Amino acid sequence: MIDGVVVILAGGRSLRMGGASSTPKPIVQVCQKPLIIHVINLYRDQRLKNFVICLGFYAETVFRVISHYLQAFEVGWKVLEKKKNEMHVLMQNERTGESITFLFLSKDLNTGSRLLSALPFVPADNFFATYCDGITDVNPALVMEMHLKNDFAATLLGVRPEVPFGVLKLDESGQRVLDFEEKPKANFFINGGFFAFNKKDLEQLSNNLKPALSLEQDILSLFASEKKLGVYCFDGFWKCVDTPKNIEELEGHLLCKK
Repeated sequence: MIDGVVVILAGGRSLRMGGASSTPKPIVQVCQKPLIIHVINLYRDQRLKNFVICLGFYAETVFRVISHYLQAFEVGWKVLEKKKNEMHVLMQNERTGESITFLFLSKDLNTGSRLLSALPFVPADNFFATYCDGITDVNPALVMEMHLKNDFAATLLGVRPEVPFGVLKLDESGQRVLDFEEKPKANFFINGGFFAFNKKDLEQLSNNLKPALSLEQDILSLFASEKKLGVYCFDGFWKCVDTPKNIEELEGHLLCKK
């Protein structure tokens, strides 16, 4: 069991899923559950109980679908506190002790600004963070363990994406195909979108909070330049949901696990 808070960034425009013409990515149905519930369950499996969801675009719709799902399909969930002036809603499960704080943030805020806006709701010195569009089999405790061991400002999950095309292996002449591999994993790592952060390091950036602050281009790049960004490389299952085809692939994986 690990302690901590999980911040979930769920305020994007879902442009790669079709933008305003499609279902917002956090509530896309995957195996008859909103995608974000699968993300939450990844941390629940490690007995993490406290979540902060940063909303932006489609905030009311995303909140309505998630709160309805929790109250309809899980025992014990109630809307405990709703403060419109402070733009946050607290849900709590009296049976399990879990809580979810929904932050209704400006659509103008970028990912980094949304993350910093969540800090007042994070009591822990170190915490987890993720987007709401990726699923993995990694144990998040291992990411946090590496993060704490090395005293990083941030640690991210490094994954090898699947190449979307078949790859040819050629002979020395470059004119003869020796082998053909259908959609192999790439030979490089990318940011898998699952993080551990040190709160104090992020608070130092809050004094100069700008709406357009990007998590990747501003915060993570800064930590990398200061040699304070770690990576936990993982070669297991990871899937980012950007297209309807990705949903089908993810459903196939989740059904196979049952």
